[in-house]
Amino acid sequence: MAFARVLVILLLSVLMGGCRLHNVQKCPTPCVEIPETFNEEQDGEPWCFAWWEEFQDEELNGIMECALQRNLTIQQAWNRLVQNRADVCIANADRYPQIDLILNGAKTFGDTGLGTGFVPGEEFGSGGGVVESDFSRILLSGQLAYEVDIWRKIDSQVQAACQEYRATREDLDATALTLSGTITELWFTIQEQKGLLKLLNEQIKANKTQLELIELRFTVGQSSALDVYQQRLTLAETQSQIPPVRSQLKTSMNQLQVLLAYAPDNTWSEDPADFDIELPPFPCLGTPWHLMCNRPDLRAAQRRLVASDYEVAVAIADRLPQLDFLMSGDLLTRTFNQFFQFQSLTIVGNLIAPLIDGGRRRCEVEKRRAVVWERLNSFGDTFLVAISEVEDAIVQETEQLNLLEDLENQLEISEATLRESQLRYMNGLTNYLDVIAAITALQNVERRIISEKKNLLIFRSNLYRALGGSFELG
Repeated sequence: MAFARVLVILLLSVLMGGCRLHNVQKCPTPCVEIPETFNEEQDGEPWCFAWWEEFQDEELNGIMECALQRNLTIQQAWNRLVQNRADVCIANADRYPQIDLILNGAKTFGDTGLGTGFVPGEEFGSGGGVVESDFSRILLSGQLAYEVDIWRKIDSQVQAACQEYRATREDLDATALTLSGTITELWFTIQEQKGLLKLLNEQIKANKTQLELIELRFTVGQSSALDVYQQRLTLAETQSQIPPVRSQLKTSMNQLQVLLAYAPDNTWSEDPADFDIELPPFPCLGTPWHLMCNRPDLRAAQRRLVASDYEVAVAIADRLPQLDFLMSGDLLTRTFNQFFQFQSLTIVGNLIAPLIDGGRRRCEVEKRRAVVWERLNSFGDTFLVAISEVEDAIVQETEQLNLLEDLENQLEISEATLRESQLRYMNGLTNYLDVIAAITALQNVERRIISEKKNLLIFRSNLYRALGGSFELG
C-alpha cells in the first residue's frame, strides 16, 4: 500500500508538471501587409450572408436549399468531416490508460515428464517434481499501460487533430460557397437563354413582317429581287441563332440537375421568358480584415497553420525521454473448483530516452517547421488573393454598369438609325442595304444587352462570394 501511494503521488506530480516545449501561435495572422480599406471602397447596404437571397428569386432560393442538402460534393465534404472527427477521437484515446484482459486455458493429455510444481491448497512449488499425466491450467491476466504526457506530446497531437477537424469544417463551408456560386451562375445563364429565345422569336417575327412588306413592294415593282434576298438572308441569320441558344439552355439545365444530385431529364420548362432579374443594392464591403471572419477558405488556412504548429511541438517532444507505466496481474488455477488460487501483481515504470536515431527526429522537427512556413506563406497568399477577388469584382461590376449604359445609348441610336433608313428607303433616297445594316445593328445590340445584364449579375455574385458567407449545414 505504501508503494501504491508513492506511485500515485509520483504520477500526479509528473502530470501537473507537464509542459509544452514549443510556443504555439493559436491565432496567427498573414505574413503580408493587409490594407485597412479596399481601393474601390463604396458606400453599401447590409446584406444577407446567404447572398443569393439578395436577388429575391424564390425559385433560385428553393434550388439552392435543395442543392445544399443533396449535392454529392457537399456529401463528400461531410464524409471527410466525419473522418477527421474520428481522427480526433483516435488521438484523444492516447490520453487514457490502455487496459487489456487475457484469458488463457490449456490442458495437456498424457505423460509430460515434467513436474508442475503446483498442488492445490499448498504454496506454489510445494509439489516438488511430481509428474502428471493430465495437466490443466487456466490463466487470467490483466494489463494496464499508460504513457505520462510529460512534454504534452499527446495533448499536442490532440490539438493538431482538433485544428484539422475545424479546418475541414471550414472546407465544408467553402465547398458550399463555391457550389452556391456555380448554381447561381447556371441559373442566370438559364434565364439569359430563355430571355434570348423570347427576343429572337420577336426579332424573327419582325423580320418576317419586314420580308412580307419587301415582297409586297417587289410585286408592285417598288423593290428589287436583291432587296428580297437581303431580307431573307437577315431572317435566316436570325433563325440560325436559335439552335445554339437552345443548346446552351439545355446543357445548363443538365448541369444544374447534376448539382442537385438528379439525372438530367426534361422536367424543367424551356419556354422563352423575360430576363427580369434586378441587380440588388451594392453591399457593404467592410474592411479586408473582415474577410478573415467571413471567408471559410481563410479560416481553414489559419486552422491548418495552427495544426502544423502543434505538429512541431509533437516532433520536439518526440526527441525527449518518455515515461511509461505498465501494470499487470495474473490469476492462475488448475481446476474450476478451486478457481484462481495463485495471484501476482507487477508494476513496471519505463523511462525511455532516444540516443541514436541517425538524426531522424531532428530532421522531423526541421520538416515540421518547414511545413509551418509553407502554410504561413500559403495563408498570406490566400489572403492577398481574397482581397484581389473583392477588388476585381468591384471593378468588373463598375465597368459593366458603364458598358450597359453605353449599350442603352447605342440601342437608342440604332432605333433612330433604323427609322431613318426605312424612311429614306421608302422615299427612294437610299438602297435596302442601309435598312439591313440598321436592322442587324439593332438586333445585335438587343441580344447583347441581355447577355451583358447576365454578366453584370454574375459579377455581383462574384463580389458576394469574394466577401464570404455562412451556411446552416447539418
